[in-house]
Amino acid sequence: MGSGNDLVRVPPADTDIIRRAVAGVIDETVERLRAGVRIASVNPSVEDGGGEGAFQQLVAAELEGLGCRVESWEPDAGALAGWQPEIRGALRPEGFRGRPNVIGWIPSSDPPDGLRAAVILNSHADTVGPGETTSWNHSPLSAHLEDGNILGLGVADAKGSLFTFIGAVRALRHAGIRLQRSAMIQSVVDEEWGGAGALECL
Repeated sequence: MGSGNDLVRVPPADTDIIRRAVAGVIDETVERLRAGVRIASVNPSVEDGGGEGAFQQLVAAELEGLGCRVESWEPDAGALAGWQPEIRGALRPEGFRGRPNVIGWIPSSDPPDGLRAAVILNSHADTVGPGETTSWNHSPLSAHLEDGNILGLGVADAKGSLFTFIGAVRALRHAGIRLQRSAMIQSVVDEEWGGAGALECL
């Protein structure tokens, strides 16, 4: 099924293979997400914190482990201010030192040219602050598992979606399926403040 524009062609009989592959990586994906939640990545413009650097190292390692071609770089605050003057007030004096964007080109039959992708899966690495920690039943970074839910800072916004993307690539790999066209996962910084990470990817 599908046309020449499809990202991947999957005969109907192979959908069971994909389902089994997804089922086979769910537990691993949950544990990798929990490891990511335990790494603080509070946006320093929202609340004092170390930023996204350590978490982005984990994301880069995850993507490299899946055979992705990984690119990591710190957004250029000066260039962004020149291109999008309205975000100047949201830029910190030190720029994005230690706060890199990370993208992973998913292995495909169409080698990436570094300029375009048929599909972009974008999520962000930064979180807001935890607020009053006394309002949490467990530590905000505990990634406590309870009744099938992960409780922790950034699970839903948006580390969960990022690790879902990574888990999907892992499932395709387990199923022996290779994408036909180039696709990428973007883990960007600064979504909770000025959006500079996504702008830098543009």
